Parts: sequence; structure tokens; C-alpha cells
Amino acid sequence: MKEGIIVSYKLENVNIDKNKTAQNVRDFLDNEFQTYLNRSGLHRYDLSSPQIDPTGVIAHGGNSQESKMMQIFDYQAKCVAIYEAIEDCIENKKLHKWHRTILHNRYIDGLEDWQIAQRLSISSSRYREIKSNALCEFADRLPVWAYRYGTQLPDLRVYNNKEKEVIK
Repeated sequence: MKEGIIVSYKLENVNIDKNKTAQNVRDFLDNEFQTYLNRSGLHRYDLSSPQIDPTGVIAHGGNSQESKMMQIFDYQAKCVAIYEAIEDCIENKKLHKWHRTILHNRYIDGLEDWQIAQRLSISSSRYREIKSNALCEFADRLPVWAYRYGTQLPDLRVYNNKEKEVIK
């Protein structure tokens, strides 16, 4: 196939590459998320019960420099979108789906994986499987929450069976 400009994607029988997607999400939540928090002036605990105003940003009192406000609002919107995507994940104890608990405990509360597995009383191998599913669910939900908060976040999903339509 000759290289060219990708004009669109033709997606058939699309499946997410679970391992690559989970790794993308882990890298994103471990690195970029912290950068967004730093640049927004927020801490992870600020997200546990966000006070969101109609523009989709966390309400804060006090004055800020007007020239930087829009950028700060965008970083806040990114952080809240990430938080909401985590909180939107499946939580069903009867079905042993603790996606929200795992993601929240790990990436908001800062617990280690072994601590979360211990709290859930599951083996480390079962925990890894559930966490991988949770990370993939997060990747599916993130674009929706980014759209709702009017911000742009990377698509963390990696697809199998992607066919490119290329202009020669």
C-alpha cells in the first residue's frame, strides 16, 4: 500500500486491542492526568466531590488573571471529564464488576493495586483481569465526557481490524 493522506476510516468488525488500550490508559492516567491536575490548580481530592458550574468547570472563589483563565478552565474541564468517565464506569458487586471502585481507588485515591485487590478480596491475577477491563471501559467512556465538558482529550483506544482509505 502506498502512503498518502488518511481521509477516513472504514471500520468493520472493530475490536479494541485490550492490552494496548489498557496500557494507553495506564500511561495516560499515570502521566498526563497529573499534568492536567497541576495546570488546573487542582488536586485529586478536589475531584471527589466536584462543584461544577454551568460552564463545566469547578467553581473556585477568588480572583485570577484573566489572560490565563480560559486555559485553566480547559485543564479543569479535562480533569472533571476524566473524573466523570471514571465515575461512569460499571459497578456491580453481584457480577463482580468493580470497574469504578478500581479506577477511583487507583487513580483518584492513589492506592496501590495490591491494596485494592486486598480490599476487594480477590487474587492478583483476577484483579489484573478486572482492572484491564475497567481501563478499556474508561477508554470507551472518555470521549463522551470530553465532549460533554467541551474539551479535547486523546482517544486512548487501539483498534484491531482498522482499514484505512488512502488518497494516492
